[in-house]
Parts: sequence; C-alpha cells; structure tokens
Amino acid sequence: HNGAKPMRHGVLLTGWCSWYHYYENIEESMLRQTFDTLGGPIRNKIMSNVGLIDDGYMTAWGDWGSLKPKAFPTAFAISPNPTEKDVDACMKSLSDSMRANGMKPGIWLAPFAADKHSKLTKTHPDWIIRDNAGRPANSSNCGKFFYGLDVTNPEVREHVFRTIRRAVSVWGFEVLKIDFLYAACLKGNGKYDMSISRAEAMHLALRCIRAGAGSRTFLIGCGCPLGTAVGYIDGMRISADTGPTWQPSFPLPSWDHSTLP
Repeated sequence: HNGAKPMRHGVLLTGWCSWYHYYENIEESMLRQTFDTLGGPIRNKIMSNVGLIDDGYMTAWGDWGSLKPKAFPTAFAISPNPTEKDVDACMKSLSDSMRANGMKPGIWLAPFAADKHSKLTKTHPDWIIRDNAGRPANSSNCGKFFYGLDVTNPEVREHVFRTIRRAVSVWGFEVLKIDFLYAACLKGNGKYDMSISRAEAMHLALRCIRAGAGSRTFLIGCGCPLGTAVGYIDGMRISADTGPTWQPSFPLPSWDHSTLP
C-alpha cells in the first residue's frame, strides 16, 4: 500500500459533515455550536467520532489559505487583511474544538481544482490545464465550471504538497476529504509535461497528496478514478454525490451562472 493502512480491526469513522445541512453557508460560530452539541449530552444517542468542515470556508476554490471575513471573524480580529498566522490560528482552534468534543477533526479540500476568479488562477495562469484549442480544459460539475491544475508541473505539486501539509501539521486536521480529484487528469495538450499520460498524472496527484498528509492522516477520496486510488486513499465515495432533488433542474439556478465559462 502507498500510505493507506489496511483497516482490519480499526474503528470506522462515523460522524457529522457540514455540507449535508448547511451546504456552503457555514460560519465559525455555528460550527463551534454544533461541535459542542455533538460532544454534549446527546453523545450517548448520536455517536460521532469525526467532525468535518466541508466546502464554504474559503473565498474561492484554489485559495485554500483564505477565509470568508464575515463567517470567520476570529481570523479578522486584528486586521481586515489577516496574515497566514491569523488564518492558521482560527483553523487550529476549530480543529481543537472538534478534538475536545471527542471527534477526529476533518476538513474538505479540492487541491487540484480552482475557480476562475481565484487569486491562484490569476497569479499562476500557467498552472491551468488547457485543451487542444488552448482554452481552459472543462472540469465542470453540476453547472459549475472550474479549472484543473496541471500536476505534471512540479510547481503545482509543490503547491498542493504545502497546502495538504498545512492542513494537517499546522491546522491540526486528522481527516481530509479530498474532492474533485479527476481535475488533475483532464484531457488536453496544454500541459507542462506531455510525456506523462493521464493515468500517470492521476498517480502523481495522489502520491503528492499522500506525501503531504503523511501515513497517519485518514484520506477520503471523492471524484477520483477508483483503480488509481487503491493504496493511496483510506476511504472512498464510490457513488454519485447527494442532492435535494432526483433530477437536475433547467434552466440552471442563478447562482450557477457566474461560474460558467
């Protein structure tokens, strides 16, 4: 195995994830209140050994070191432009809150995905996978168009490694839900190293994530080719995601329009 440990007699993770109640509308105060509730008197009725902060804390996909100002005021207590240490302290306090309430702290990341309005894509346009016509490759999902980062580029691998290592070693999270992993192996000729196949690129991506996380971190893979994940990922979502409706609705909702190409 490549970092993922066999779970022959381990305790299965059962817990709470912010996405399935709040979606991306999360706030620091509501998270803390939820963790305290789950660790309180109802703990004997609702067993939770993991808590997971899902999508919605960052200002944009790709800018994983950012936090929404109104939703996470602790990071902005000193200045409207928080430093890395301010963000680190806020996230560490949230992971400590989960741990204090008897849960392994977890967080959601999509390290090979980036929004078109993110600071990352504006700073590093050369990191974006492009199709044969030179346009950003299509990494869309449910009406949301986002970019895939080129894992064949060593700078991208270093960026992802540092992002994952920060979430584990500095923020203190022990469970990582890693989403939209297929974004690392999109089809297109606009890549740093065209000698690397898409299958090899996916292996590079997972190897990079596991190296950053270390062998003790529990990795949950989402949106990932199944065969490639064997040995790297500890737990895997193998079905489609869940949603409030059985069928997609058209026209697309207004909040999706701004993310289209």
